[in-house]
Amino acid sequence: GGTAVASSDSVPGDTLYWFKTAKENISLRIPQSDMRRAQTHAALANERGQEMRSLLARGNFVRAERVALRIGSHLKKSANYSGVFVTGNPNDTVVRPMSRERMPRAMALQARLQRDGGALHAELAQMIDEMPPARQHLAQQMMRRSDLRYFILINALRPDRSSQRLPFWRIDLSASAPR
Repeated sequence: GGTAVASSDSVPGDTLYWFKTAKENISLRIPQSDMRRAQTHAALANERGQEMRSLLARGNFVRAERVALRIGSHLKKSANYSGVFVTGNPNDTVVRPMSRERMPRAMALQARLQRDGGALHAELAQMIDEMPPARQHLAQQMMRRSDLRYFILINALRPDRSSQRLPFWRIDLSASAPR
C-alpha cells in the first residue's frame, strides 16, 4: 500500500515509476465494458499529461516527448473503445453508430476530455511562457500535438459532427529561425 501511494506521483526515470505503470496495466486487464475502458484510457492520458508537465518543469524534454507520445496512444485507445476510429484527418474519422444507451457515457467521456485537454493546454501554456526562449519551441510542439489529439477525439464524439471545425495553426518560420 505504501509503495502504491509513493509511486502515484512518480514520472519516467523515477525509481518507483515501474510500479505505477505495472499497477495501471493490471487495472486495464480487469474485465470491463468498452466505455469504461475508454474512460480508463482517458484518465491515463490525463495522468501522462501530468507526468509531461512535471518532466518539462525538470527540463527533461526527451522523456517529456516520450510521455507525449503515450498520451496519443491512450487517446487513440479511448477512441477505439468508444466506437471511433481516429485518423490524423478529422474528415476521415469513422464513427460507428452509437446506441442510445451508450450516448450518455460518450457525452461524459467527451466532457472529461474537454476538461483534461483544456487543463493540459492551460498549464503547458503557462509553463512555456516561463521557459527560456530556446526551449519554448519544443514545448509548444508537444502542446500543439496534444491539443490536436484531444480536439480530434472530442469532435469525433460529438453527436452532430456536421458543425465540426477543423484545427489549423499558423506557423511563422521566420520567428523561429536563428538570428
